[in-house]
Amino acid sequence: MAIVDDDPRIQELLGAELTDLDQPHCSYCSADALLTDINNSQPALIFLDVLMPGMGGMECLQHLRQQGFGGAVVMFSALNDAELQEQAKAAGANGWMLKAALFDNVEAVLNRYLPPA
Repeated sequence: MAIVDDDPRIQELLGAELTDLDQPHCSYCSADALLTDINNSQPALIFLDVLMPGMGGMECLQHLRQQGFGGAVVMFSALNDAELQEQAKAAGANGWMLKAALFDNVEAVLNRYLPPA
């Protein structure tokens, strides 16, 4: 599992939720950091922020899919923007969440996008 967000507080909070659910994970402060490490970490699920400095989540998602990454990618944003949601879906995102709802729905996301153990 991977968390990609430029905000260390989001990484920490989402990481704590995953730890509470016994889910190993890695956190990345940028899309570039994830793409550099993707072959080593091989996450089954990526939580990917849409808006980040430098390479944003949409561009990162396109790179992931071009490189053949077949795992689930759930995009999240503070913006409730239908157009961004459509762009994410078209680029190959498996899901979309508002940041405000993300922490309350981590377990549901895991149940939906991860294969049963």
